[in-house]
Amino acid sequence: MMPLAPKLENDPRENEDCLYLNVYVPKNPSSKELLPVLFYITGGIFMFNDGTLKSYKPYNFVERDIIMVSINFRQGPLGFLTTNDGVIPGNLGLWDQNMALRWVQKNIGRFGGDPNKVTINGHSSGAAAVTLHMLSKHSEGLFRAGIAQSNALLGPDGVQRDPKYYAYKFANTIDAKITPKNTSKELLEFLQSISASTISNTTAIHPDPEHDTRTFKNERYQTIWRPVEEPSDDENAFISGSIYEKFRDGKFNHVPLMIGITSEEYGMKGANDPEAAKLVDDHPELLFRGMVGVKEKDKRRLGEKIKKMYSTEPLQKNITAFVKLCSDMLFGNKVMKFGDVVSKHIDVYFYQFSYFGYMNEIPGAGEFDTLKMEGLGKATHCAELPYLLWYKLDGDNRTYPESDIRMRVIISDLLANFIKYLNPTPKRDPQLQNIIWPKFDSERLRYLDIDLNLTVKENPRSYRQIRTLY
Repeated sequence: MMPLAPKLENDPRENEDCLYLNVYVPKNPSSKELLPVLFYITGGIFMFNDGTLKSYKPYNFVERDIIMVSINFRQGPLGFLTTNDGVIPGNLGLWDQNMALRWVQKNIGRFGGDPNKVTINGHSSGAAAVTLHMLSKHSEGLFRAGIAQSNALLGPDGVQRDPKYYAYKFANTIDAKITPKNTSKELLEFLQSISASTISNTTAIHPDPEHDTRTFKNERYQTIWRPVEEPSDDENAFISGSIYEKFRDGKFNHVPLMIGITSEEYGMKGANDPEAAKLVDDHPELLFRGMVGVKEKDKRRLGEKIKKMYSTEPLQKNITAFVKLCSDMLFGNKVMKFGDVVSKHIDVYFYQFSYFGYMNEIPGAGEFDTLKMEGLGKATHCAELPYLLWYKLDGDNRTYPESDIRMRVIISDLLANFIKYLNPTPKRDPQLQNIIWPKFDSERLRYLDIDLNLTVKENPRSYRQIRTLY
């Protein structure tokens, strides 16, 4: 069994020796040619989740003659704590992923896979990692396409702020004698002297208000262990310089990209919090926290304008509007902005997943259940994963509705086509309602709405309006 990386959740399978991967191959491939490869990076805010069969199942892809590789990587402080001065290097979790990609290049042929047809895929923080591999010169040539689901990293909102401060705060939480007066080398020696389990059990520290702008996300998911922008003069940096400027100027690995969101990313249980809504009422500048292209002095004024697009009354009195606003500002517009920027340089296929079915309601399927409030989209964060990676239908004692089976085929075929042909609809296919999914571009902003009836839409209202403000 693949041991798990020490992380936020206490799991008896956790082990410091965690850098393993799984390779899943078709039992009877329909061709003797080398097969395309899906390289999957788990989500979980760079804090939890793993690449085991229990968590992510390969059946939809191996049934379509695609080899799937799932990986573990160091998470939390083990993967992302850094002094950012070369003593404790940053982005170790990303380097683990990079090493796994290099392993695939060297070895996947022995499993019948084609090293020249590797697609990297991730959801949530895994999607952010996909975009960073697109950016890093160290990952150049290790994959030929990317799939980013429900996230993309374009600006400072997704990276650590003041990583050295938090490195010392973390150590001080374990031993009060460790302070910023200690050198980086002394900090490293201290961290090397303690066990991985101690580090794992101390992992869930949250941002300090004086070092991070106020947050209106659920505190459990607001952690500080994220990728970091490294010094631009460091040749060994995984990412350095302005992330936004590099993507804007085309200075990244040019590979085709499938990217998308769900219809109501923030519409999960626990999101209907009047206190969080009040915080946005009082501090509308939070809506632009870390967003590129917005001057600090303009954030409050623009935040007020954005609020009025969704509600003429305070958000704490209109929770439906608050959830829709957060879905758009925390997820939708950020991901669409990324597609907007990079589509000037590469082929981009953008989607919105809107289907909600029985698989989304199975107990234990996750804590991202929909709020089921009137006026909200039904597909929340993670809504597409049950149809792709969470369930094996053969041998399952549940009875699934025909609509769920159809959706499983639709979304799996779309991703499989992209992995094989770099185009989700290379030809008209009755299974996919003979639709042709157009490329995304800055002018028309066309995307595919994935529901039981596939529909090409364009120019989404929320992003169109927000784009005109700055």
